[in-house]
Amino acid sequence: MEAFSIHVSHSDKLNFHNWSYFEKNELSVSVSGRLVHALDGVHLESRELAEQYKDAIKARRIKSGDREFDAEVVRVSSPHPAFSESVMRDSEAIREKLKKWNYPTPQNITINDSGWLIRVQHEDQEQLFYLMTLCKDDSVKLCSNKDTAKIYKRESFVQKALEKINKNPKIRAFATKIE
Repeated sequence: MEAFSIHVSHSDKLNFHNWSYFEKNELSVSVSGRLVHALDGVHLESRELAEQYKDAIKARRIKSGDREFDAEVVRVSSPHPAFSESVMRDSEAIREKLKKWNYPTPQNITINDSGWLIRVQHEDQEQLFYLMTLCKDDSVKLCSNKDTAKIYKRESFVQKALEKINKNPKIRAFATKIE
């Protein structure tokens, strides 16, 4: 039987596990919308359904901050009898999901850039830094470029981050609202 799968061709937000699949050109999208190994990817009965799902996933990834995400529909086949049952199950699940999501497309997604930047100033340095990551061991990763700094959406995280960073007597952190 022939089916269609969604192969990830580019993403800026991959964890270590998915990066290894991506390097081997084996990264796909699952029925749940997660990025998985190609063997666990979704298999759909028609190219049109696969294109709609690919567009919906792309729109959702872009909206969540993965602005460079891209995927393509690829043809797959298998003679195994269970494959056709799997294709039918996946296709029905995706139709329901697209109905529930109201079929978003990348063209009608508006990206909300509002949030907070956390500026960090060290007492011994004049240069201003921006928070990239607050690690579990209370260390911080900083960058000097405002455009590459992470924009935080949740005010509760920003408050906790400011409290942790400001515990160091030589460092001052300030949150800046971006509209």
